[in-house]
Amino acid sequence: MPPSSSSRLALLLCGLLASVTSAPWAAPASASAAGATAFGNVALRDTRWALQTLDGAPVAAAGARGPVQLTLRSTSQHLTGFAGCNTLRGRYTQRGTSIALKPLATTRMACAPEVMEQEARLLQALASIDSYRIEGRQLSLMQADVVKLTFQATPAR
Repeated sequence: MPPSSSSRLALLLCGLLASVTSAPWAAPASASAAGATAFGNVALRDTRWALQTLDGAPVAAAGARGPVQLTLRSTSQHLTGFAGCNTLRGRYTQRGTSIALKPLATTRMACAPEVMEQEARLLQALASIDSYRIEGRQLSLMQADVVKLTFQATPAR
């Protein structure tokens, strides 16, 4: 007697389940479905990155208007973020671990002098980066292999 449709379906599902569970899961080493470079579980693109250090010095976790943060969009190669006083946006190019930010546009609000000074240093550092490295949940943006900025992956809002 030939097997019924439900028996064939059950056998197919058992085979599929066995093939999925027999190999250990490994995080992608080079690219996700969205085309983002990934190391471990954190991708460069479509991750919200909060600034931790600027030119080797720690920065305040959050200003009065929120943390300094960046997000690199995978679908449009646009960058959006908050620089401490002003929002920013622009375009970027990325190939392997090389990255270049096109000139960034910002809003033009005024804040306390120390916030404006940090924001100016941030924008200057962003304009100079040429590569990046991700280790765990930390993103380092570098110029000539010197770390200029470090960011921590944070949950999206």
